[in-house]
This record gives sequence, C-alpha cells and structure tokens, in this order.
Amino acid sequence: MAYQVTLSLRYPKFHEFLIAFGIVSIILWSFVLAGCTSSSGLRNVYLFALSYEKDSSVTESDPLLTNKNITQVLGSQISDSAEIIREVRVGYLAMCIAFRSGVWSCGTNVQQLAALVSSGDEDPLNLLRLAQRARTRILFYPLMSVPSHFTPKAGH
Repeated sequence: MAYQVTLSLRYPKFHEFLIAFGIVSIILWSFVLAGCTSSSGLRNVYLFALSYEKDSSVTESDPLLTNKNITQVLGSQISDSAEIIREVRVGYLAMCIAFRSGVWSCGTNVQQLAALVSSGDEDPLNLLRLAQRARTRILFYPLMSVPSHFTPKAGH
C-alpha cells in the first residue's frame, strides 16, 4: 500500500502580520524606554547624545556657519582635564555620563549625576544641564504611550 504525502503551505493572513509587527514593536520600544538606565549594556541604547568631541564635518566655508571663529571660542572654553565630561547620553527615563577617563555613570536622578561633576571646569558648556532640559521639554512622558496606540489590536 503506497501513501501519498502532500505538503500544503498556507500564507499568513494580514492580521497575523499585524500581530507579529505589534509584538516586535513592543519589544523594541521596551529597549528604548530602558535605555541609559545602567552603566553596563543599556548605556548603548539612547535617544540622543551630546559631546565635546571635535566635529570635523564643519568647515570654514559652510554657508550656515555665521560665526567663523566659533570653534576657536568654544575650544578655548574646554580644557584637557582628565575628568572632563566626554559625552552625555539621554534616554527616556535616565541619562549616562562618560568621563574622559573611560568611566561611565548612569542614573535617573540628574542631581546625583551633577554631583559627580564638582566644578565648572569639568563641564564648561553645561552639557548635563542642556541634556536634562532637552529631555524634560522634548521627551515628555505621554510620548511614551504613542506606540501603544499604533499597535494593532487582535480581532479588530
């Protein structure tokens, strides 16, 4: 007696694609919300960063550069101290500071992070304050719920 085996492939339906898309978007959104909350792995997940690194893409012939000597003026404000802030990374719920020595410090309480910067020489252009103001004025908490409104609901 011979048996016949048939293989039938079923294409996923559109709502199954929507459900999969919703699950993936919720997982990725969770990473974005948890970004910059610890000094280990999540400091690499952030929304934007401010740094004292020199930008070689700005040239003197840039038509949008109205003050041609701004790089010299700002460069004179920044010392080469070992403890100067190298970068400030901003996430939704927390911020991370990278010092020139390679040490990272992350947290949700900006006052505690500011206490690590004891003098104005370590943050001459107030990047920490600028990052906090941008985070509180641009990244408001209701913005966190926006992706849930665009997530497809099962059965609809």
